[in-house]
Parts: sequence; structure tokens; C-alpha cells
Amino acid sequence: MEQLTQKELMNIKSQMDNNSLAIKKYQIYQSQVQDEELKNIFKEGEKLSQNHLQTLLNQLRDFNGKEH
Repeated sequence: MEQLTQKELMNIKSQMDNNSLAIKKYQIYQSQVQDEELKNIFKEGEKLSQNHLQTLLNQLRDFNGKEH
């Protein structure tokens, strides 16, 4: 059964951490601006980061649950 290397796992964790931080930043930015267009830009960035984070989690779960 093929396994992810330690380096691959560290890279995935780093990507997940980066996306979590981006989500928090977008939320802060949304709360600090009054302009609706900027709020929408930050909401979209937050949504994209959340989707990417979820994709990474799903791929890890799929990888873990299958024989390779």
C-alpha cells in the first residue's frame, strides 16, 4: 500500500494552514470595510479558500480510505 511521504504530508498541512489563515484574514477584512464591492471580493476570497481547504481534506480522506 502506497503512503504519503512525510514531506508530502508536511506540504499538505502547510497548504491547509495557509488556507485557514486566509479565511480568517478575509473575515477580518470583511468586517473592516464599508464598501459592498470590497466586502463581496473578500467574501469570494473566503469562499475560495474554504473550498480549497475542504478539497484538501476530502482528498486526504479519500487517499486514506483506498488501497494504493
